[in-house]
Amino acid sequence: MLDQAKLVSDSVASVVREGAIAAGLTALMILLFLGSWRSTLIVMISIPLSILTSIIVLHFLGETINTMTLGGLALAVGILVDDSTVTIENTHRLRTEEGYNLAAATLQGSAGIAVPTLVSTLAISCVFTSVADALQPGTRTLLTEVDIPNSDGTLTAGVYGTIELHIPRKTPSLLVPADAIIFNRDGLQVAVIEDGTAHIRKVSVTRDSGTQVEVGDGVKHGDQVIVNPPVSLIEGSKVRARGAYGIHQAS
Repeated sequence: MLDQAKLVSDSVASVVREGAIAAGLTALMILLFLGSWRSTLIVMISIPLSILTSIIVLHFLGETINTMTLGGLALAVGILVDDSTVTIENTHRLRTEEGYNLAAATLQGSAGIAVPTLVSTLAISCVFTSVADALQPGTRTLLTEVDIPNSDGTLTAGVYGTIELHIPRKTPSLLVPADAIIFNRDGLQVAVIEDGTAHIRKVSVTRDSGTQVEVGDGVKHGDQVIVNPPVSLIEGSKVRARGAYGIHQAS
């Protein structure tokens, strides 16, 4: 059980912020180098409109706003900035240097960069298509490739092994049994025992490993939590600890 609401909300805010920065910087660059208010306005409108169109398409495809789709949108913003800049520059060149009218310059400018843009987009898609099945939704795991020095030939083709990755943590996390998590309209909570009294504390889950979850705040090292708390348990209930689970820090 993992509440991703805060993570997704932060990701949405990040995509909106990055999109606004990209549109602003692109418009400023076009205004400085091309000196065209019309081209600047087109870029400032087209980038947010393209993102909105992508969200509408995701809706009709049955996709939700999650970290994966938001990551794709963040990546698409960079591609969109590149393509829009090249298209605007090519159209501006045809109007000022070749003498095309607006309609002809727009059509010819877009057609001139259509093939290069298609090839670059397909190349980027090929990179991500190769790892599209790496994420396993059922086990919440991600397959990855790891380069390991093997100059002495200890590892041979077809050998299976177990590796342990030590990832440094910016902030320490605490392990709580999954059965201690209370999920209701107030969010994720745990019941902590202090002096024979139950206290309900709101927690934020940072990682779910099945039987245990890592929490980032709401409890501290050494707190005793109630496993499988009854529905009738409320703040201030008198309880007696019998083998209560002590919270310990994640390694």
